[in-house]
Amino acid sequence: LAYACSKATSSGDVIHVNAGTYTETVQSALAVGVSIEGAGITSIIRSTYASDFTILLSSGSVTAGNQHISSIKMDGVSLTAYAPIHVYNRSNVAIYNCTFIDFYNYGVGFEAYRAGSGNTAGPVTYATGNSFHDNIVTNCSVYLPANDPDGDGHGLLGIGGQSGMLIYNNTLTQTARSSGSNGYLIKYMSGGFCKDIKIYNNTLTKNAYDGVTWDFAIEMWNVMGGIEIYNNTITAGIDISGWYGATKGAYAYSVWIHNNTLGPTAICTTGLIKAIYLEIHSESVIIERNYIKNVGIGVYITLYPSDLGTVCSVTDINIRYNIFNNIGVGDAVGSGGWGISFNYDSGNMPNKVNNFNVYNNVIIGHIGASSTYWGIQVPDVGTVTNVSIRNNIVENFNDSPVHGAGGSQISVDYLSIEKNIFYNNGNSNAPHYSSLIPTNNTTQNNLTSDPLFVSSSDFHLQSGSPAIGKGLAITGLTTDYAGNAVKNPPCIGAYEN
Repeated sequence: LAYACSKATSSGDVIHVNAGTYTETVQSALAVGVSIEGAGITSIIRSTYASDFTILLSSGSVTAGNQHISSIKMDGVSLTAYAPIHVYNRSNVAIYNCTFIDFYNYGVGFEAYRAGSGNTAGPVTYATGNSFHDNIVTNCSVYLPANDPDGDGHGLLGIGGQSGMLIYNNTLTQTARSSGSNGYLIKYMSGGFCKDIKIYNNTLTKNAYDGVTWDFAIEMWNVMGGIEIYNNTITAGIDISGWYGATKGAYAYSVWIHNNTLGPTAICTTGLIKAIYLEIHSESVIIERNYIKNVGIGVYITLYPSDLGTVCSVTDINIRYNIFNNIGVGDAVGSGGWGISFNYDSGNMPNKVNNFNVYNNVIIGHIGASSTYWGIQVPDVGTVTNVSIRNNIVENFNDSPVHGAGGSQISVDYLSIEKNIFYNNGNSNAPHYSSLIPTNNTTQNNLTSDPLFVSSSDFHLQSGSPAIGKGLAITGLTTDYAGNAVKNPPCIGAYEN
């Protein structure tokens, strides 16, 4: 392949990899406009090149590659080779119908040059129009916190400085290595700084949390807006973080996470396992119609010092029409279990939260020997305004359905907790405030009766459910968890009757 790449250098050339096995010991530099096509899984590139990516698509500045790599299998020979493919400063590159197995550090990387490593140093020019689809990537990412410039682990797919990239129909699996050695599945490169990315219809399987690596299937830093993650099946978490966190830029949202199945196949063994993380700054995030299961925390929002300043902010967050099921920890573990939870650094005050909305979710705690905490946490992390918790069903949390704690420089103004069903929770199904006294607090018309689900795993409403037609109409919410039209008044919970 390296020889072919040295000869096929004219735009429009195609290198054909016939069925067979080819062992590569040096790097293949693929020219702009040149593509590689194989015969499928039988076209095997075995790489023992340990210094860098085996196939390199590189330009000095962002250039239209107008090329593809398709229908080959690349084998890192039992973790001998570093990584398979790196697309650097190239736009309009498609990688599809490929299989990548057993590379030591990385899978495939798409990256654009970033001027320096400072807080505000995004890409000089975004790479555009790239795609990665219908691929299988297995055992190609490692967790190496000591010497990883991008934090603490690599990815089966790395992305940085990308705009308009499509990532779909892939099967990404990282489970094969010993405890503490498995990396991530989709991971930022060069500080992240991506925008207008769609990640959909993928199956992402990561090893169970091992107490060493972070529990991230997807980790994206410095979101610049328009990130959409949907219709994926993911056994680990989605983490949105970085110096900027998530900003919306010119888009309607920074991140829209919807219609995914998130969580391990069995109840987790520690409350540290989370489905969705929002870290540092979060602006205009939509989390809706996800099925979140078997985790210690469903949605975890943490504010702590950023390199951009000491005050973190959370603004315009909408968590709606999700199902959180079996939230907690295994029975032999102890305690843990929060549907929606906040955390902050007490030395980083006052944080700010504004317009935080939790609508029409079903949040069910794990029932067992291990105790759970609360279903929804009032943002008790600094100066908080405009919190709305409406039309939710919260069950089986030992502390309370809703919780908030007070403290120095913590205030909550304009709080609405209305038309929810709180059933089989602690504190007599009432919100529990530990020294927090919200002002302009409207807590009213909440029910405490059994919502009468169809079953313990089917959260449709039986005939005669007290949730039917008892919710508050929410402007902009037109379809329920299943996509059915919302009535006026709506039902409480995730489904219309």
